[in-house]
Amino acid sequence: MSLYFRTLCSNSRGNCLTIWTENSCVLIDCGFRSQILCERTLTEHFGHKPQVDGVVVTHNHSDHINYSSLRVLEMHGLKVRTHEKNIDQLQRKHFRGRIFEDLKLIPFSDKSFEMGELYFEPIRLFHHPEYLTFGFLIRYRQKDIWYKIVIASDLCDGRAILEYLIDADFIYIESNHAPELLALYPNYNSHFHMSNLKTSEVLCIARTKSRHAPKAVMLGHLSFIRNDADLVLRSLQTTFQQSGQNLDYKIYVAPRYEESSPIKIVE
Repeated sequence: MSLYFRTLCSNSRGNCLTIWTENSCVLIDCGFRSQILCERTLTEHFGHKPQVDGVVVTHNHSDHINYSSLRVLEMHGLKVRTHEKNIDQLQRKHFRGRIFEDLKLIPFSDKSFEMGELYFEPIRLFHHPEYLTFGFLIRYRQKDIWYKIVIASDLCDGRAILEYLIDADFIYIESNHAPELLALYPNYNSHFHMSNLKTSEVLCIARTKSRHAPKAVMLGHLSFIRNDADLVLRSLQTTFQQSGQNLDYKIYVAPRYEESSPIKIVE
């Protein structure tokens, strides 16, 4: 049974990723700017009664989860899974005094958990010091083969998760800004995100240590004024070339505001 991935949006104002099989579908983050946009996106992709196993939240920044999205998720009865240590912060920051009586809010711990046919292992990421942030190692079994997918949306130290990237079958990782553009347009919060160079370096090291190439890698969460797709790709190609490592897998750059094309990870 095939396994697919796509982004529905991937930018500093909103992030929503989705991974699915024929029988399972999970959203990773749901950070739409308005209820109208959230509702329209969910119904366009998943129908008026979205067939989604739930939403897994990486952290509580508003571009990943917020009041508007929570209202829509509650209305559709969709499960929202967030780390147990992030529940209080989520309520303080995003409930706005609303009780959310019908919200299916289910905490996860540091242990692995299941969502449909997918197995999620939380990965602690270094991001903003006030926001506990997680990536995920997702495992999927087809017959007797286990496949490994890594999601690392917001982070500032890729080498800390290097062990997870080794021998991954698919990687989604942020490549937020180009250092030369950050120098022209300074932004304090950019220091909590991965630069193109940092992302390129950790992917190059991971490939050197891996026995096989991933099926594909998608680079996302690009800053609007401090990055563009050409700079991302140029950085990756230059880093691999300078290290003597062959860039032998497909590279995708997530569109900021539109959905990406679906990527088939497992045939």
